[in-house]
Amino acid sequence: MQLPALQSATLIRRYKRFLADIELPTGDIMTIHCANTGAMTGCGEKGDTIWYSHSDSQTRKYPHSWELTQLEKWTTLLYQYASF
Repeated sequence: MQLPALQSATLIRRYKRFLADIELPTGDIMTIHCANTGAMTGCGEKGDTIWYSHSDSQTRKYPHSWELTQLEKWTTLLYQYASF
């Protein structure tokens, strides 16, 4: 399995279980999809560096997805990446 191309951003907040607002390095704010519906204790705090991917799917309301959180070690949000 290969990870999609990822870009970094700073987490502003996560809300409604599936959404997160992030700040891009350019200063722009964007809402992205978060597939993990759990509490994400310790890996979804304001100011965390997160990594997100882009999907070209025309049917997605939010074309970007939160994939990883950069802490002292990498934390994945999706179980299919757990073996990396």
